[in-house]
Amino acid sequence: MDIRKGENKRESWWVTNNTNKTITIGDLLLLPALKPGTRVDLLHHYTREKISHSTILPQLVKSRKVSLNKDKLFNNEFPGPVPIADIDEAITPGEENEILKESEANDIYLRLDDTNYSKRVVRTDRITEDIILNAAHHEIFCNTDLNSVNVTLPEGTDGRHYRIINTGNSNNNVTLIPSGTNLLLGENSDLTLFDKDTLIITYETTEGWW
Repeated sequence: MDIRKGENKRESWWVTNNTNKTITIGDLLLLPALKPGTRVDLLHHYTREKISHSTILPQLVKSRKVSLNKDKLFNNEFPGPVPIADIDEAITPGEENEILKESEANDIYLRLDDTNYSKRVVRTDRITEDIILNAAHHEIFCNTDLNSVNVTLPEGTDGRHYRIINTGNSNNNVTLIPSGTNLLLGENSDLTLFDKDTLIITYETTEGWW
């Protein structure tokens, strides 16, 4: 599939796997798996707007597992290789590639033009019963006021990321269950979240969920 149209035809956003392992970007699943040393043009598969919503891609760049290089037929603030320090500003839907303001509530906004901004959002799910997570999930709010909840993690994919919160106040727990032989905080065993606990985890092929 190739979604190139309009301004996308005038540029390429190359992401390169710098590791010796195959990498899948968990919230950009239309991309083919990146084999060691290979690269793919993000804009062949997604619009800039969709790429700007990825939370996993900036994490992979910051950890030096992948690099991002923008090839353009026009000038702007971020031509060529994108420095790690600038990755959050570089992955945006607009040509100016700027994140300019933070609201009083600490919500991050993307600049569209001199007066208009668009909030960066991720998927949220509120659950009250057992669930098996998949690649579409991101922020999982577990209400345990009536009962305990089991959250089963999917088979780990390098770079996949979740935030799981026990929002209950009734001494009911959230039990996180890793898939198969996957490690969760270094152990192949369940993990308990008590009232008000929050866990942010990312999967790495060798280390598991941390």
